[in-house]
Amino acid sequence: ARLEKYDTQHKVPAGVTKDPKNDREDLTVGINFYPVSNLVLKGDYQLLKSAGADPANQWNLGIGWMF
Repeated sequence: ARLEKYDTQHKVPAGVTKDPKNDREDLTVGINFYPVSNLVLKGDYQLLKSAGADPANQWNLGIGWMF
């Protein structure tokens, strides 16, 4: 699991309007499965929130292979 809190517009120049959707909090929960020693199958789910309109939550799948 991983929790990230970040704001890519924490400081903006004078005259620039800060966009609240860039003030984010993301929670990621995932699992790895190693069917053989050099191969990993990965899956995670992300709960995404922002100070503006919340983005859609998402599933991520991946494969890793060490050669």
